[in-house]
Amino acid sequence: MIDAEVLQYLIIVLIVYRTEFAREFYIILCGI
Repeated sequence: MIDAEVLQYLIIVLIVYRTEFAREFYIILCGI
């Protein structure tokens, strides 16, 4: 499962790197 800290970081990534990069990062998280 995703921890709260990771979730907050993911939100920051979504805002900073937009959806394109966040999608790949999210897929990596799902892979783990």
